[in-house]
Amino acid sequence: YAMNFSLDNLSLMALILVVGFVVDDAIVMLENIIRHREMGKSPMQAAMDGAGEVGFTILSMTISLAAVFIPLLFMPGVAGRMFFEFAAVIIIAIAMSLFVSLSLTPMMSALFLTEKSVHIKYTGFKALMEKGFAGVLRGYEVSLHWAMRHKFLMFLGSLLLIVATGYLATIVRTGYFPAIDGGKIAITTRAEESISFQALAEAQASLHDIIAADPAVRNFISTVGGGTRGETNTGNITVRLKPINEREHIDVVINRLRQKLADNPTLNVFVRNGDSMGGGSAGGQYTYTLVGSDLQELYKAASVLETAMKDLPGVRDVGTDLQLMNPTIKLDIDRDKAQSLGISMSQIESALYSAFGTRQISTIYTDVSDYTVKLEVLPELQYNADVLDSIYLRSSTGALVPLATLATTSSEAGPMAVNHNRQFPSVSVSFNTAPGVSLGDAMQQISDTARDVLPDTVTGSFTGTAQDFQSSVTSMILLIVIALVLIYIVLGILYESFIHPITILSGLPSAGFGALFSLWLFNSELNMTAFVGIIMLIGIVKKNAIMVLDFSLEAERTRHLPPDEAVIEGCLIRFRPILMTTFAAVMGAVPLAIGMGATGADMRQPIGICVAGGLIFSQVVTLYITPVYYVYLDRFGSFVGRLMARIFRRSLAEPAAEA
Repeated sequence: YAMNFSLDNLSLMALILVVGFVVDDAIVMLENIIRHREMGKSPMQAAMDGAGEVGFTILSMTISLAAVFIPLLFMPGVAGRMFFEFAAVIIIAIAMSLFVSLSLTPMMSALFLTEKSVHIKYTGFKALMEKGFAGVLRGYEVSLHWAMRHKFLMFLGSLLLIVATGYLATIVRTGYFPAIDGGKIAITTRAEESISFQALAEAQASLHDIIAADPAVRNFISTVGGGTRGETNTGNITVRLKPINEREHIDVVINRLRQKLADNPTLNVFVRNGDSMGGGSAGGQYTYTLVGSDLQELYKAASVLETAMKDLPGVRDVGTDLQLMNPTIKLDIDRDKAQSLGISMSQIESALYSAFGTRQISTIYTDVSDYTVKLEVLPELQYNADVLDSIYLRSSTGALVPLATLATTSSEAGPMAVNHNRQFPSVSVSFNTAPGVSLGDAMQQISDTARDVLPDTVTGSFTGTAQDFQSSVTSMILLIVIALVLIYIVLGILYESFIHPITILSGLPSAGFGALFSLWLFNSELNMTAFVGIIMLIGIVKKNAIMVLDFSLEAERTRHLPPDEAVIEGCLIRFRPILMTTFAAVMGAVPLAIGMGATGADMRQPIGICVAGGLIFSQVVTLYITPVYYVYLDRFGSFVGRLMARIFRRSLAEPAAEA
């Protein structure tokens, strides 16, 4: 409310996910206080000691988690505007979680953790759960000791995970924003440029019975003419589907309608999801634009590319905004005759613009509004070449000369419009992706085809939504790198060490592998929402390592335990809160991963799959990799310390020897 946000799909998705990990801080705090109560301490003393022991741990977990989402606040483009609210909601929620866990949780623990509640004898299902956990803990202890005896093998395994993660990144399908099933289908029709309005209306009306007969259709609205650029040979049909529980998925309906409408002899029909982002001028959702200085060569290259794209397996509904069969009247001016009469070419151009253009000659001001006055030939005369006999030009002698006496007219077919991109003539090729084909794969097929068929004088690039997708992928990769750097800096400041943050970040490759493997397993796309899930995963996974690291460092400082023993003890004591926090986060992501809910479930699903899959896999792996990295990096830090001390002593000894 304070930031003027609304409860939309993204803010609700943030609230659903944040439920799973805002309880983490309270879980860690409560579990540690209970552990101190079980040592025989009073409720107040246990709350004080427990809170003091893990206060810094919770602070580190929360600050580093918030740092992950800060780059999303500054993300550019459409994706940045969409995810700003998402990131802000999560940052505010985890800040409140920090406040509650450091204040309210210890206070309530001191009041309600009585002797009876702590030393209760469990029976029935609770006793079974405790026995089960004890068995899991014993199994983990045995396997952890084995892993610590084979540290180098575990280290190699972590390196293999990095390689496997890179490989998965190349085979997982990539996309932009998943189109939601909002029950809306957009159909664009296009006919020959010379078609009359009546013929276009009749041709489009022939589609109505086919659309109405589909069992998934509730109603539709059909319009003829207009188009995105005022074309008179295009039409649009907006189809509304029945509720989602009464029909198939929208992609199935689109594919069925596309097949039924494809055989129309008069119209080219393009069908797409009405709630998807973007939309090209030729009916497709995505656009590839060609630019060239030579019009004829550009038009020829566009036709060749359009034909080649229609044969690609990953592309559907290919069309261009190139309309070369528009009836036109060509004027061949007799320049010598015009010059002899004292009439310039600029006069002729000005007269034609006044007759057929949109020349504004005045403005009428009223108390309510302003009205522009434009000069033009009567509309009913504009479509007849004989109107040129009624257009006069004033010669140098003041006489009026009919334009028809200076120009020879001829009828031919020409372009309806010459579009430009970056001041050069351009042609846009629109397309949709085939069912089951990701946007990234379709764009790769088009890029390869364009490279093979386009001449050197014509260049092509993706524009519109496809261009946004390309730039967003680059931005997301950069954001992940920035998030990692921010976490490293924050943890380095908190722990006053360059080594310990690496230990905490050592589990991230396993999380990335788990997320990408889950996307591949469920045939889901690595799109913008999945990228956000990976960024969120970076913030959540490191919590486990922070809990283990804090306890191990404290054990080394206070009880002078060797690193191996300290980290093993830290893993075993923190095993329960690690399981509890991970389980809570996974449960928060599961409703999104299984696609619960109606409109917007398709958009939310990738982020749920990434978070749930990445957490489950990394949970298993980091319990063994983190202690290995802790020991290795501790040895590396000790080696660097001894080396620097030796260099420092030598640098001090040399001046003393000279003296």
